[in-house]
Amino acid sequence: MYLDVDTVVINSLSELYTMDFENNLFIGATHIRNGLHKFHSMRLNVNEKNIYVNTGVLLMNLKELRNIPVEKEVIYFIKKNKNKLLLPDQDIIYALYGDRVKEVSPLLYNLGDKGLRLHNLNKKNKIDIDWVRKNTVVIHYYGRNKPWNKNYDGILNVFYDEII
Repeated sequence: MYLDVDTVVINSLSELYTMDFENNLFIGATHIRNGLHKFHSMRLNVNEKNIYVNTGVLLMNLKELRNIPVEKEVIYFIKKNKNKLLLPDQDIIYALYGDRVKEVSPLLYNLGDKGLRLHNLNKKNKIDIDWVRKNTVVIHYYGRNKPWNKNYDGILNVFYDEII
């Protein structure tokens, strides 16, 4: 399991950690909506069915990954696409292995303020801090919006504030 340094674990990771890979190489959540998904697909010449995973919370099937020439595939892909890469780790997993990603809910395993706002904007079942505290496992302060910055804009800072 990999967790970015800008994450806070607020509930048990055991369900995620013991999840069945179902022959996939990765388990993770995506934050990409339809418009951006098409953009990434066209930019990297990738099947639209691939999953663009946020690599800040990522479970890796090391047993299976060791059976693939990952190093050669990744180096070749980088050389071929170096001018197209925006978020290299995410772009590479999306392009090379996005068809072998088991997707989990970002509301549970990779929740950020932007994702929370988007969810609440489009849904009748709004999520509040109490729901997050009870159901979410990992808060991820992805992007530039960090609770330790003066210009932070969000409500998930409560979890960061509780640990410092």
